[in-house]
Formats: sequence, C-alpha cells, structure tokens
Amino acid sequence: MFVTHSVVTAALKSFGSDRWVLLSEPNIDPGSDGIRSAIRTHLARMARNGGRSTFRCGHHPRHRFLSYLAGSSAIVGNSSAGLIEAVALRIPSVNIGPRQSGRQRPAGVVDCNYGSDAVRAAIRRAMSTRSRRHPYGDGHAGHRIADLLARVDLHKLSLRKRNTY
Repeated sequence: MFVTHSVVTAALKSFGSDRWVLLSEPNIDPGSDGIRSAIRTHLARMARNGGRSTFRCGHHPRHRFLSYLAGSSAIVGNSSAGLIEAVALRIPSVNIGPRQSGRQRPAGVVDCNYGSDAVRAAIRRAMSTRSRRHPYGDGHAGHRIADLLARVDLHKLSLRKRNTY
C-alpha cells in the first residue's frame, strides 16, 4: 500500500501543484498499522520537501466518504470504492495492481500496473474519458420492483419452498 501512495504521488507531480490530494487510510485489517505508519512517514517527508497540499484522513462514515468522493476529480488506488462508489457517482477511477482481481470491471475503471509512468498514463486516460456510463442501473429499480409486486396476485404464488439443487 505504501508503494501505491509513493507511486501515486510521483505520478501526480506531472499534473501541476494546484491539485489537492487526500490519502485515505485503510480499514482495520491485518497489516493496516504498518500502512498507516508508512502514510505518516510519507507525508512528513513530503512536508519537509515542500510537498503539495496532501492530507491524510482516517475512516469516515459512509455519507462523509461519499461526499468527499463526489467532490473529487478522480480516485486512484486499489480500493473497491473505485469499482463501486466512484463508478456510481461517475468519478474517474484508476485501479492500481491486482488487489481487485476477479471483481466486475465497469468500463469507466482504468486498470494499471505499479509504477509512476503506468499510473500517470492511467490517470490521464481516466480523466480524458468523456462518457462515464453507470453500469448499475438508472436508480429506478425500486419503483419498477414495487410496480411489479403491485400487479402480482400473491394468492396464486406457491408458499412451498422448492430447492433446485
């Protein structure tokens, strides 16, 4: 994870100093203390070297995280939020490395390998994509399901459970 933050920071240098960067800390998983420590060390090094406007944030309630994400230019890293929430909000997403392998890949997600050149190219590609189709529906599924259920005669349905395996 620290490698990812260092690589992202190196890649962002080519995008100018007017960008603010928010480094989101990991969840409470095994190894997360080391990642937090690496982030703090990295930010201290950046501050000593006159680094950009980079901030660290801990875990936030979902509504606050979504608010930050909605106001972002892009999400870069290896979090599932880049595959789910960012896509739902039509925020460009760069997924670094194999951590999210095997998950559904919406078209708006740009995958790349580690390395600042690969990340830089992926950020450019993600930011230049004009069309960000929402792959998870149009937000009206609940209404359609309610309409369908209102038309079904529930008395005609079998109440017996039937296994198909």
